[in-house]
Amino acid sequence: MESGKPVTCSSCQQKILSGQAITAFGSSYHLEHFVCFKCRKQMPEGSCFKKGNDLWCPACIEEAKQKCAGCKRPLNEKALGALGKLWHLECFCCVRCKKQLKDGVFLAINEKQYCHSCAPMHNN
Repeated sequence: MESGKPVTCSSCQQKILSGQAITAFGSSYHLEHFVCFKCRKQMPEGSCFKKGNDLWCPACIEEAKQKCAGCKRPLNEKALGALGKLWHLECFCCVRCKKQLKDGVFLAINEKQYCHSCAPMHNN
């Protein structure tokens, strides 16, 4: 605002009066428009995320993360894709003996993962 140019709200495109703007990710907002895209609640001070062109609060961004098929917790950067699902490396285990299948070697029977030792016992 020091440059003399009027500042406009990125949400409503209306002019923001001096000293009444909140700036995040290079865009300015009226206080009442600085809300989470998903839950529409006021953004917590000093904590917001940008997903595409939208602002998200920490709770909603966490909820939106893909979940591990094993433990249902949000996935991090390292995930294993198997059986059409995503898994934490430590959660991808044989459904019978619970041995980790971290090397990615397994047998799929009826859309469930088995280590080579347990797969023959599946029919018992």
